[in-house]
Amino acid sequence: MALQMMEASANVLMEFVLDKLKLLSYEQNFCNSRKPPWPRLHKFYFVMPSNNRNEQYLYFESLVSWLLSLVGCNLQLSKEEGDPNRTCMNIMFHLKELGFAPPNWPTTDLKQGFGDAVCCVLDSLANLALESQKFEFKQPVHISESFSGEYEDGLGSILCHIPNKSDIICSGTTWKYSHSDAFDRSTKAEPKIVQQMLKVDIEHVSSELASMTRDGENWRLHLHEAQQLHVEMCKILVDICNQLQRVEFDISSTLEKLQKREKFMNMHLESLVAGYTETKSHLMEVQQKHRKSLTNISDLTSQLAHTTEQLEKVKQTMVEKGNNISDVSPLLQMKSTIHSLKIELQEMEAWIGVLEHTLLQNQCKYNIKLSTATLDPHK
Repeated sequence: MALQMMEASANVLMEFVLDKLKLLSYEQNFCNSRKPPWPRLHKFYFVMPSNNRNEQYLYFESLVSWLLSLVGCNLQLSKEEGDPNRTCMNIMFHLKELGFAPPNWPTTDLKQGFGDAVCCVLDSLANLALESQKFEFKQPVHISESFSGEYEDGLGSILCHIPNKSDIICSGTTWKYSHSDAFDRSTKAEPKIVQQMLKVDIEHVSSELASMTRDGENWRLHLHEAQQLHVEMCKILVDICNQLQRVEFDISSTLEKLQKREKFMNMHLESLVAGYTETKSHLMEVQQKHRKSLTNISDLTSQLAHTTEQLEKVKQTMVEKGNNISDVSPLLQMKSTIHSLKIELQEMEAWIGVLEHTLLQNQCKYNIKLSTATLDPHK
């Protein structure tokens, strides 16, 4: 069976909402959840528009999200650039999921942030949150007004047991109870204890009784003033009724003019509305293409960065090879080495010539000795 939302005026519902939120301890659990904290609600906050409409709507949206979290639902709040219509549709979707019947008011009424629809949603969610926390309203305890033999501490409980004025006798600055039948019945069981308690109570409440009696003696003057005010109000009422009738006639005529003007504007704006709808759909398509293009651009940008990195590496390698090619220091080293080799070759040739000359000289000496030995063998 679908749950029914309580349909009443915002003035009535807001008082119920405020009491139920206090039972849910919203001041500690919700108001203090933000820095700076949310302001405390009063009974007209969501009844009439606030000076800051955005703050009022944001308060309603956050409060609904908190109440839904108490019943196990999660509401995605609209950001600064979000669409409030989407959030209102999400609220109605969650209410439908929770089992609430469709309301009689349109969903766009929630976007105002105040009014009957807003208070109706808050009241329904507060009831559901109390049920989820298994909260039960107990029967009220009524305090008996009949006189009993037991007395409670405090002025309020003492005044509840004060007898009528006819049962009290004033003597100087002291007050005494007369022997009435009601007190006789209550003091038969324990007369001494009751008399002592009565004396103590009379001492505590004597000053209050004096002020009460002084105020009570002026009832005739108050009645005369009330009668005079009644006569004056009856005289003024006729003129006020005539003025209200004129105001009602002016308002009704103005409303008729506004309705006619609205119909006229709607007839002339149908083509513009259709064009707006078509343009909006085209805008959605263009935005979708734009998102795809942004995705492609990001991919191409990453590829470009990778290619640029590889190109830089190739350039660095080419620069290193170019520097190696244009470097003449190895050639100079080779020339100096060749020159030193030529010098060493010349020195080696000189040493070879000296050695050959030495060998030739020794060979000649050896041949001379040999020939001398052959010519003169006896020597």
